Amino acid sequence: MKSIMKSLKCLLQMSGTLTAILGIIVLFAPLSSLALLARFIDIAMLIDGISEIAAYIGEDKRQGSAMVLAGGIFSALIGCWALSATKNKAMGIIAVWLIATGATRVLGSFSRKSENSALWGWQMALGALGSALGFMLLISAHLSAALITSALAAMLISHGIGNIILFYLLDNLSRADRGNTYSSPFEEG
Repeated sequence: MKSIMKSLKCLLQMSGTLTAILGIIVLFAPLSSLALLARFIDIAMLIDGISEIAAYIGEDKRQGSAMVLAGGIFSALIGCWALSATKNKAMGIIAVWLIATGATRVLGSFSRKSENSALWGWQMALGALGSALGFMLLISAHLSAALITSALAAMLISHGIGNIILFYLLDNLSRADRGNTYSSPFEEG
C-alpha cells in the first residue's frame, strides 16, 4: 500500500510539474500554435483529473476531500470531452474547466482553513484567479492572442503549483502518520 501511495503522490507531483511547464510554454507560444496547445491542455486536464482522483483514493478521508474527488472527476471528463471536440469548441471547454476547477479550489480552501492549513489562502486565491480567467475567456471572444496566452499560462502555472503543493501536503501527512515531524517544502533543511 505504501508503494501505491508513493506512486500516486509522484503522479500528482508529475502532473503539477508538467502543467506548470505547459503554462510557461503557453506564455511564449504564438497564436498560430494555439490549436496545438489546446490539445496539450486537453491532455493536461485528463492527466490532472486522473491524478486528483488518485490523490483522493490515497489520502485519508477528511473534510473537503470530496472536493478533490469532484475536481478530479470533472477534470478527467472535461479532458476527454475536449479531446474529442473541434478546435473551435476547445477554448470554450477550457474556459469552463478553468471556472469549475477554480471554484472547487475555492470551496476546498474552506476545508483547508478549518484544518488550520497555512496554505488555504493561496488555494483560495489561485482558485479565484482561475475562475476569473475562465470567465474572461468565456465572455469575450475577441480577446487578443497575448491576453489568451497570458490567461492560460497563469492558470496552468497556478494549477500546476497547486498540485505540487498538494503533493507536499500529502507527503507531510504520510510522514506525520509515521511519526516524523512536519516540515514545510518551502523551508530549508
